[in-house]
Amino acid sequence: MRRRPADNSRAEFVRAETPLLPPPVAGGDVVRCALLFPNRYQVGMSSLAIHALYSLLPTDGLSCERVFAPEDGPTVSLETGSLLSDFDVIAVSAPYELDWLALPAMLEAGEVPALASERSADSPVVIVGGPQVTANPEPLAGIADAAFIGEIETIRTALQRALKCCRNGGKAACRETLNAIPGVLLYDEPHFAPELGPERARVTRQIARDIDQFQTHSAILTPHTEFGNRFLIEVGRGCGRGCGFCMAGCIYRPVRPRRPAGIIDACRGIAEHTRQIGLVGAALSDYPWIDELAPALVEEGFSISTSSLRAESATEGLLAALAASGQDSITIAPEAGDCSLRREIGKPVPDEDLWRVCELAQGVEMRRIKLYFMIGLPGETDEQALEIAALTERLAVDFPRLRFIASVGPFVPKPHTALERHAMPPQSVLRQRLSAIETALSRLKGVEVRCGSARWAAVQAALSRGGRKLSLPLVEASREGGGYAAFRAALKRHGLSLEQYMAAPDVPDGELPWHVVDPVCKGGRP
Repeated sequence: MRRRPADNSRAEFVRAETPLLPPPVAGGDVVRCALLFPNRYQVGMSSLAIHALYSLLPTDGLSCERVFAPEDGPTVSLETGSLLSDFDVIAVSAPYELDWLALPAMLEAGEVPALASERSADSPVVIVGGPQVTANPEPLAGIADAAFIGEIETIRTALQRALKCCRNGGKAACRETLNAIPGVLLYDEPHFAPELGPERARVTRQIARDIDQFQTHSAILTPHTEFGNRFLIEVGRGCGRGCGFCMAGCIYRPVRPRRPAGIIDACRGIAEHTRQIGLVGAALSDYPWIDELAPALVEEGFSISTSSLRAESATEGLLAALAASGQDSITIAPEAGDCSLRREIGKPVPDEDLWRVCELAQGVEMRRIKLYFMIGLPGETDEQALEIAALTERLAVDFPRLRFIASVGPFVPKPHTALERHAMPPQSVLRQRLSAIETALSRLKGVEVRCGSARWAAVQAALSRGGRKLSLPLVEASREGGGYAAFRAALKRHGLSLEQYMAAPDVPDGELPWHVVDPVCKGGRP
């Protein structure tokens, strides 16, 4: 087994970690799996998916080591400093489309060919998964050998059995075993076949129906993440709201809340390591037992924080519990400043609910409200975009003891949502609207504004709605640093452009690239 000397940052990360579970299976004659996250350690270890996979994958005869994007130099594992080419399997957790631009370069820096067609029978098997892969796995068809669609808990044992074939039966046996597992999309050979047509086979998204049978939470505590030494725990999956733009609300259906007792027991089990708890879930204030769970954790001496809350369902009891545990801010997402536009995109939050939540937050002495908005929504005018600034200003005037942080980014149409076919405005229009909002908000006292990038929204749209033709441009752009200019130039070399992916798709239903996955919901509804 070849190794590279451990660099200082890798050694520092390992020393700072506190494992919460028994160490993964290691040593001996085992199949070695690299769990790869195509971003830095600090980002990857903030992802609950990495913790879940690190807990689920290892078993007798199958070990697992983590791999994150290096600052420079070769791509090696965190645990042993092994090159990617030393592994039998590379399991890629790739939840964000823009991270895909780092994946080919990471493979090559680990001495694994980025193109599946250039890998030999002795090369590692590369499997990709994650929310965006579940929504549309096609852009990675030239890079991966297979994609997993859905939630891994349902097929964990079968997947472990298949991966263990990589040593004993070789790559061919592994592919054959993977092909029999529900939810696995085995990419065709040759890997650069034409765009799939309407007669293609579909793969069915896998759903863990009874999530009270397991807990999904941090496997390791480390100060080197966005959340510090905070124990993250999932309170449920899915969202029943049906917002027309929300991919997560589709691919995690049906709604499945966990019972509070199991969550509380899991938190008690790590109390000797940390008292900081992060509750994770879509529309967390919609969790049916939140007014029971939050106060119970606070009473047990835990400090809790939450992901984004729905303005309609946030309660005084929840905000009081958050404030009592030390949280001084909450996040809500109006999405649009204009009420009529909110209704049109399927998020009919009335202004009255926004004011009610701010009043509750101010009443429990919170200090900050984070607001998430989108511009470039279907049918939006310049005037409607500027309503974001007007709404934020009215809130700042009415609640002077609160500081408002307005994050504004371009709308990106997502597969399987009600708005999957909508066009995006040109980048010039997006930039103009972002600039106008930033100018209007930057002069306000008590308001901070953070604007997203029109350029990167265009790249995200391409990766969200593109097909197999994107595989080669992805590899070429990654080799050149993965920047915007590199990706745009790579598209041009292959007769493609960002503008064609920002436009409304002009193919019939059933022939969109992501329809290789069975429909998750129709028109944004279950």
